[in-house]
Amino acid sequence: MEFEVNNLLPPYLYDDMLSLAKRLNMAPFRGKTVIITGAAHTLGIYLSCALLINNDLNNAGTKVIAVDTNDKIFARYGKLTYRGDIDFVVSRDYSYFGADTADFIIHTQSFDELESFGATVNLFNFIESNGTKALIAADADIYGDVYNGKSKISESDAYGYSDFSKKDGFSVQTERMVQSLAVKLTREKGLDIKLAVMSELYGAGTKRYHEIFRNVQGNRNVVVDQSEKPETVTYIADAAAALFFVLLNGEKGELYNIASDDVLSPVILAEKCSELIYGGELKVIYKNKQASLSFIDSNLRIFDNTKLKNLGFTPEFDLKSGIVRTLNIMSEKGGEA
Repeated sequence: MEFEVNNLLPPYLYDDMLSLAKRLNMAPFRGKTVIITGAAHTLGIYLSCALLINNDLNNAGTKVIAVDTNDKIFARYGKLTYRGDIDFVVSRDYSYFGADTADFIIHTQSFDELESFGATVNLFNFIESNGTKALIAADADIYGDVYNGKSKISESDAYGYSDFSKKDGFSVQTERMVQSLAVKLTREKGLDIKLAVMSELYGAGTKRYHEIFRNVQGNRNVVVDQSEKPETVTYIADAAAALFFVLLNGEKGELYNIASDDVLSPVILAEKCSELIYGGELKVIYKNKQASLSFIDSNLRIFDNTKLKNLGFTPEFDLKSGIVRTLNIMSEKGGEA
């Protein structure tokens, strides 16, 4: 068919999304309607396309409603907008929710991009009135600065200190409020809502580390900032798979760190790329003072993924395969993420 996903995406990118669709049990989505918010972002595109690929391969009849605050969503999906099994909505307050029904929602939209309070009310009213199974994902910043002396941040560490002098201080508090309200509604009204906190994502189409990948791909000298601390990272396809998995298998009202075992910083990534791609020949230039790695300081952004693993999820990509796949996809897309 003309508008099948494999005919509209570059091969490496399609293979990435195909592996995501094949590794999961997609049967619960057969004949169902799934809302993906934040659908113009790379993670949202992976989630939506995995469902569309499952339709192409298995005639699953899943209806996808792709939602974002940005009307660039249409350009991001290109000719996929012509398909009959996906609709697109641009909304800042989710007021359209009253006119639709859905069986599942995966919410990845940043609340900083929404008219937060109205959108939150509309979102939860919709979930309650339709009995929708929902997963609400938050940014890693929700943890704030954690001073616990541990080597990793777990879900049981609750929330750390948030600096209200920073421009993102309000959005952090908004996401905390949303998660607290979700737990309250789950316990008091029996709503089926799971919660997730996203570690830093990497891959083609993500902003973090894009400049390093672009320079590596062009075999140019890579300048890295040694002052940036290591952080847990997750390859984009693994993150999308984990969200599907938690939505279907997680406990109601429970929070899960979406995180792999991999840790990156600009220094680590540049050195890994030099080793894996160029046999150590890529020149890495270091600037600024090396970061302190003491856990007495504000915690490194290293996430404990034990709870996700105990649920039964295992990441597919290690750091080597994630880096190689990122560079392959960027190469076929002309170097753009």
